[in-house]
Amino acid sequence: MPKQSIKKPSFFGMNFEDVFTEENIFTQDLKKSALTTNPTPIPEIDLVYVLAARTTVLSQIADVELIQQGKRKEEEFDRVDDIHRMKLGIEIATQVCALRAGKMPEELSENDYVIPIFYNGRKIHNEDLKRALRDHKLQKKLGREPLPYYPAGLFTIAPLYNPRKNNIGQNTVAQAQSFRHYLEHHAHKHIAVVSSAFHLPRVARTLGLDSPQMDDSFMDQEAELSSTHSLSDIQLYLYGVHKNEARNGIKLDLIGENDAMQNYSSGNNPSISRDLSRNVFFTNEEILAYKSLAKARFWSKHTQGGTHQITATEEKTEPCKTSL
Repeated sequence: MPKQSIKKPSFFGMNFEDVFTEENIFTQDLKKSALTTNPTPIPEIDLVYVLAARTTVLSQIADVELIQQGKRKEEEFDRVDDIHRMKLGIEIATQVCALRAGKMPEELSENDYVIPIFYNGRKIHNEDLKRALRDHKLQKKLGREPLPYYPAGLFTIAPLYNPRKNNIGQNTVAQAQSFRHYLEHHAHKHIAVVSSAFHLPRVARTLGLDSPQMDDSFMDQEAELSSTHSLSDIQLYLYGVHKNEARNGIKLDLIGENDAMQNYSSGNNPSISRDLSRNVFFTNEEILAYKSLAKARFWSKHTQGGTHQITATEEKTEPCKTSL
């Protein structure tokens, strides 16, 4: 019987050399995002953050200015990108709920769903997601893939509001500031972050602890009153869709991400970090290495100079609700 060939992961359905002629730290992370497997969901995850795409869950184009400016044609937009991001986000949240309940996902009752999902996008993104959550048959009626079931009351759907500039933005930095504003008023420590795989290296540099967007010195005074809202405790687990697919517009996306990371991380006023922060993880191996190092440091600290009493506070996840 002939051996079946094992399909190796590809660089977004292509060869690396089809897109880039040389490597740098940013393209290396694009490679890592494409060629590795997403982390296994763990019960510690207490929030799922799904970043909005260039299109909506109803397959409308959100970034229409790219067409108007002649930077992209309609056929170069991935119409299912936002759908697949949200599907993965819901699947992760459901798996975490099942792990916590000690059940299979299909056995979950309404009371077993406890993990909130945060989503922030432009007005068209948010309105389309609200429509899809109100009418679970809508996407099927439109000939699109329906979202898996998840309680609508556990979604927080937020605008791209930057409280420091008191304005509404449109890009990844605006998503980060909106998300940061949410974190300053909701205590979460273990967050699954979902986007397209090509976008994850920039997301990591925007949301990681070393990013200018996450500097604790800019924390809201209201949030400063409670140490439970410290951003320094947060761990981000990165999940990407379309790792091995040559989807619509992928070459433009990859080249654009490399350029954006180089430009946004340089100069006198960078908006993202140049290197990856210690609290962002692409793989199970990275999570395990971090935990092993943290455990070694913990025992080193607590075995020197006498015995210390260790207490643990019980964590509770409160549902986050939004009006649809």
